Amino acid sequence: MDSELLTEMWTYIEENGVRVDSVTIVRHGYLVLDAYTHSYKKNSTHDLYSCTKSVTSALVGIAIDQEYIQSVDQPVLSFFPERTVANVDARKEAMKLEHLLTMTDSLDWVRKDIRFTSSGDTTPEMRQSSDWVQFTLDRRMVEEPGNRWNYNGGASHLLSAIIQETTGMTAFEFAEEHLFGPLGISKTLWSSDPQGRNGGGGAATWCTVVSTDVAFASTQRHPAARASGVDAAIGQRQAPDGRASQQPHGQCFGLGDEQADLADHHSPVHRVTSQKLRREI
Repeated sequence: MDSELLTEMWTYIEENGVRVDSVTIVRHGYLVLDAYTHSYKKNSTHDLYSCTKSVTSALVGIAIDQEYIQSVDQPVLSFFPERTVANVDARKEAMKLEHLLTMTDSLDWVRKDIRFTSSGDTTPEMRQSSDWVQFTLDRRMVEEPGNRWNYNGGASHLLSAIIQETTGMTAFEFAEEHLFGPLGISKTLWSSDPQGRNGGGGAATWCTVVSTDVAFASTQRHPAARASGVDAAIGQRQAPDGRASQQPHGQCFGLGDEQADLADHHSPVHRVTSQKLRREI
C-alpha cells in the first residue's frame, strides 16, 4: 500500500472535519493504519448502527448450520406459534425467513428519512409500541413477498427474535458464544427492546464494538456463517425479473448496506482516495 496516499487521506479528514471517527486498515493480517479523531481511542467502542444487520444475518446462518433453524425457506409465522397475529392472509403465510433477510417481506413499512425523523415513518412507531415483535408481525401485507425490496427495520428485529426463539439465547448471548468469541471480539454491547430481545439492526437498537476487533474479524469470516448456506441460498437467488438479486440493504451477510441512501453522505476522501488505494493494492 502507498503510505503517501494514506497520509493524504488522513490529512484530508482532519483538515476538512470529515465525519469519520476512526480509520482502521488490515491487509494480509497486518495492521496497516489505526488512527482516531475526536474523543475516540484504540479501545473505544463504536456503534455499528445498520452494520448490525450483517451480524444478525451471520447469526442466522450459524443457527442454520447448527440446525436450530431448518432453512431460509421456513415460514416466518412458524417461528411464533404462540402468538396471535393480525392481518394474516395467504401472502403473510407465504412470507419466509429469506424475505426478512433480503427485506422483500412486503409488510407495510414506510421510511421517508434515513434518520427516521419524518412523521409517518414506521420504525419510530415500532419503538413506541410495547412489543416490537408483535407490532411488526401485525403489519398488513401490501403485496406478495419477494416482489421488491423495501427498507423494514422491523424485519431486522424479527430476525433477532427468531434467533432467540430457536436457540433459547438472546442474539447477544448466541453471538458471544458462536461469533464474537471465536473471532476475538470481546468488548461489546447490544441494546434491546422492552422484552429484552436484542435489536436486529434497526434504528435505536444496535451492536457496539471496538473497531480494530471488527477489522481483524473481517479478514477471517466465520466458517459457520459461510458454510451455512445463507450466502449461497440467498445471495445468488434470482429476482422476480430474472436478474441476480442484489438488495441494497439486505440482511444477508456480505450484502451491501444502504448504498443508495448513504451515497450522498460519502466524503470525497472515500470516493477518490479509496479508488486510488485500490489501484495501489
